[in-house]
Amino acid sequence: MTESTKPSEWSEIIDAESLTALLGEPTQRVRDKARHALTDLDTAWLRASPFCVVATASASGDCDASPKGDPAGELVHVIDEKTIALAERPGNRRADGYRNILENPYVGLLFVIPGRGDTVRVNGRARLVSEAPFLDEMTVKGHRPVLAMVV
Repeated sequence: MTESTKPSEWSEIIDAESLTALLGEPTQRVRDKARHALTDLDTAWLRASPFCVVATASASGDCDASPKGDPAGELVHVIDEKTIALAERPGNRRADGYRNILENPYVGLLFVIPGRGDTVRVNGRARLVSEAPFLDEMTVKGHRPVLAMVV
């Protein structure tokens, strides 16, 4: 073990006060950006995004970050100002994130538009839905999803 890999040589941050002292306070704009409902601008962003990462954790704390993608305008189905759905598309069938949701419904989603430097984050409680009228609206290239994650 080299000097740089010895944990005894590290200065670890172990509380919020130390973290704030090191990084500083966020600006008011950054601090106040959290909302409890989608705005028209958020909805437009979600509709333009072709990609997101879904972060989940099991009841025991095992984490997963799963990429989700569809053509822009097809990735997210906005149900209302507080509810969205993402379709499950054929993949590797591991379903790690979905298994985590069954144990712990809290999720974080990070929506990206390639070439943009900003993102939209959605946090909430997820559930898995295998049948709902909106699944017909989530059909892409003739394929209706068999499952949607509703947040």
